[in-house]
Amino acid sequence: MERTDSANRRQQSRSLLGRPDRIPRWDVLEVHLDEAAFLSTQWDRALECSSRDLQRVKESVEQRLHSHLDALVVAGSKVAERLLLPALSHEDPEYIRAACMALLRSGTQRGLDSVLQTFIEGEPDTRKEAQRALELEGGAALPQRLHLLLSHAEPRILAAVLEVLRFRRFPLEASWRESLARAEAPDLQAALLREACFAPEREIRSAELRTALNTPDPAVREAALVLGLVRGQRIAWQACQQQLDARDEAGSMARLLLAVGGEDKDIERLNSLLQVPELRADVLWALGFSGRPAAAEACLPWMHDKAFASIAAEAFCSIVGLKLEGPLAKEQDPEDEELDLDGEPRPGGGAALIAPNPEAVASWWARARKGFDPTKRYCSGTPINARDLVKVLLGVPMRRRPPLALELLIRSQGRIGVEVRAWALVQWEQLHAAQVESGRLKAQPFATAMNG
Repeated sequence: MERTDSANRRQQSRSLLGRPDRIPRWDVLEVHLDEAAFLSTQWDRALECSSRDLQRVKESVEQRLHSHLDALVVAGSKVAERLLLPALSHEDPEYIRAACMALLRSGTQRGLDSVLQTFIEGEPDTRKEAQRALELEGGAALPQRLHLLLSHAEPRILAAVLEVLRFRRFPLEASWRESLARAEAPDLQAALLREACFAPEREIRSAELRTALNTPDPAVREAALVLGLVRGQRIAWQACQQQLDARDEAGSMARLLLAVGGEDKDIERLNSLLQVPELRADVLWALGFSGRPAAAEACLPWMHDKAFASIAAEAFCSIVGLKLEGPLAKEQDPEDEELDLDGEPRPGGGAALIAPNPEAVASWWARARKGFDPTKRYCSGTPINARDLVKVLLGVPMRRRPPLALELLIRSQGRIGVEVRAWALVQWEQLHAAQVESGRLKAQPFATAMNG
């Protein structure tokens, strides 16, 4: 489906760009590059939007971005030489990303070579944009070329290559995995642990996992928590409970994992952490994914606190299905609202969240509370279980999808891996392909599904 849609877009681009004299319209092509650069940033932001779902992103900003990239590709090698290759050294990162994406989409050896060179030799910001393009684009030759880069000596390059391999679900050869496992660089260790979530043939020894769970580096511990749960290792669940109040990435992950996979006593522990100011926003975010009516009720007091009102309301509404509009929401200052291409609030971050009217919300809950079963898990006011996760991922706002995709990965023991920063069309296909498998998922707390 993805290839067919891409071919159709390119055919349309050819008809629009085709001229009897075959002389490129450089003014038109420069506009295509400008728009592709701008839209690549808008699309990345849309992946974190608090109001759009997957279909809306796929049919709006992503579709426009594809059209501009395809127009640059079908115009041929002259465009690559005159516009795309020079853009790899542009001072604006979004132009670098757009140029890399178009060069990779062209499928030429020169395009792939140029992007990989930028990926290896560029400045940190430049390498980041090249890596993002490699996560999204690249033909049949890409997996082999990435494996060749694993002979590179620098850990930062090796870690970045592993991240691209994991993102694209390209299998890592066992010989490389064994060789890289001896490295001591934390970034590389964390990347290997993340990659192993999608490598069921790799045996994870308890001693190896225990070492990673107790390392001083928070990124390694965070990756080890996820891998341990994907593999059903009880020591990982115990580590989640032990690191629940840690003030780092691992602690944040532990709180989220307890929210989606914990028992009533774990939700109570999370509720108690709302009294810790440094953890409050993080705990509110996690509680929204627990789906428990008790968690929703715990969010209510924090709607009176301006610093936490919006995120508390988001968590509450994500459970009970309340829409903050009319008297339930505080009036927003139009000067604080930056609009995107569709004339809507620019996506991304907490600034796009709606501030609640706490008294009105509390009054609504006093009437609605009796309709919620305290033993059930809810999403948008509807009872759900693990088998509903695929359907939920198709419909919830983009901002809330990563934790749910992580839960799906854990409950499926790595069999269902939706990459929430991939093209929306790719995610759409991944989710629809996973529907049969998701019907066999069990909804029990993580603690009851662990081994060891």
